[in-house]
Amino acid sequence: MGCREHPDRAMAMTPPGGFSDSGIGGFAGSGLFGLLRERYTTPQQRGRTFERLMRFAFERHPDVYGPARFKAVWRWMDWPDREAHGYLGDVGIDLVAEQTEAWGGGLCAVQTKFFAESHKIAKGDVDTFLSASSAAIFSSRILVVTSELNDHARTMVSKTSPRCEVVYRSHIESWPVDWSEFLETPERLAFEPVRYEPHPYQSEAVRQAVDGFAEADRGKLILPCGTGKSVVSLWIAEQLAGIGGRVLYLVPSIALM
Repeated sequence: MGCREHPDRAMAMTPPGGFSDSGIGGFAGSGLFGLLRERYTTPQQRGRTFERLMRFAFERHPDVYGPARFKAVWRWMDWPDREAHGYLGDVGIDLVAEQTEAWGGGLCAVQTKFFAESHKIAKGDVDTFLSASSAAIFSSRILVVTSELNDHARTMVSKTSPRCEVVYRSHIESWPVDWSEFLETPERLAFEPVRYEPHPYQSEAVRQAVDGFAEADRGKLILPCGTGKSVVSLWIAEQLAGIGGRVLYLVPSIALM
């Protein structure tokens, strides 16, 4: 499969987990990229800080780019299995993340590209990453960019395998975090609590499930991957059991708890 743009870039797709636009956008315009340019004088300093921030953001993101997907995230040189796989120095991969079983396991290669907003990212800017991350040990990859890909780069990225996701500046700036608090201490990065609000299709699933239990004592909820089955189940339980009620939660693996 080729490169998949983040759901925020494809209006027909809904971000997994059920964030509403109002909930996740509360910190839009927090100015991470302006802060980096004001605080650091060289592209190298800005790039290193951005990379460190993304490493902890991917470990703690409250939605699809957090613990639900990643067990651990390392900077390339800190990845404990790097030498065991025959890698020595820099190969164009900035972060390596171990994915959870729910996301198919395996390793995800990440590159963070910090450019001026006016810069058009060219094929040559991503060639090294695409080549290195095509190794069999990586089952997925993410390209984090602060500006747009030019047409040639977009075409090449879209045809790569394994699948690659592109996370854009607009999405990063909407994450619920005050970046200014963590520029010097990325390891302390913490996201603000975000209220989940059901999307229309999730509300419909809840309604049908509740109506179904009014007529039967058992049922089956079937939803595609990434559509928020866990939160839909929570909303169903809240309606059926009420505040302080008891719910029996059964899973085939501790990793799904």
